[in-house]
Amino acid sequence: MKGVRELHYAMGTLLDVALFGIPEAHGRFLLRRCAEDVRRLEGLLSAHDPVSALSRLNRQAGRGAVRVPRPLWTLLKRCARLQRRTGGTFDVAVGGVLRQGSAGVPRPAFSLPAPGWVALAPGACLDLGGIGKGYAVDRVVARLRRGGVRCAFVNFGDSSLYALGRPPGGERWPIAVRGRQEGAWLGLLWMGEGALATSCTLGRELAPGIGHVVDPRRGQPLRQWRQSTVLAPTATLAEALSTAVLVYGRRWRRLLKRFRGVEVLYVGPRGVPCCTPGLRRFWQESV
Repeated sequence: MKGVRELHYAMGTLLDVALFGIPEAHGRFLLRRCAEDVRRLEGLLSAHDPVSALSRLNRQAGRGAVRVPRPLWTLLKRCARLQRRTGGTFDVAVGGVLRQGSAGVPRPAFSLPAPGWVALAPGACLDLGGIGKGYAVDRVVARLRRGGVRCAFVNFGDSSLYALGRPPGGERWPIAVRGRQEGAWLGLLWMGEGALATSCTLGRELAPGIGHVVDPRRGQPLRQWRQSTVLAPTATLAEALSTAVLVYGRRWRRLLKRFRGVEVLYVGPRGVPCCTPGLRRFWQESV
């Protein structure tokens, strides 16, 4: 049976899902359901949509606990745990940090007093842009598994990927890793089953030489070019750690001591790729 592939626009980018080894009609049905799931999540998690559940929550900062939809609460629970485990280098409260500085937002910026309830500190403003796509990818993969899919590839905006099973006729999935310059390639990564996320500091610049990635501990955008590619068991974890690695910078290996099953390819300001031992044998650097 040939592959079934569809592209859908969601969360400001393209969701590209390819399925293999299943009947086309069933594949099309699953892909439509996946797209619907992601669009529903977008309606909950978007910081740009004034009527989203997240935007409504942000407007209630400092006013006590607010009831939120279960998917948003579940993701915020994971964010709180990741914020602690990364030593504050991943923090969804960056919205408030940018507006008021790191000293202007109380810590923790939010609490979860009961299932389904969230309380934001005065001045807090949450932004899930650094983890939302990964969370959506995990939801897509879960639906595909329930639907009987054993081989698939999910690409959400080229920054959050998931490989399910082995590729048709092969052992691992080839992933080209882009370099800093337009059209440049760092090399080829042979990916097994799991998630991959890539982040860089100057992908979107707030101003010339000032990237969109913020060090939450200091309330300042990162100014040096850095790039990270993280392989992890889930796309949620991979996306969060890809940001945390950038904030850690050249000390990124210290972060990995807190996480199992994670591999990293890091490129610092000098443009020299460095990777963990478990990833090295699957990495082919461009010459």
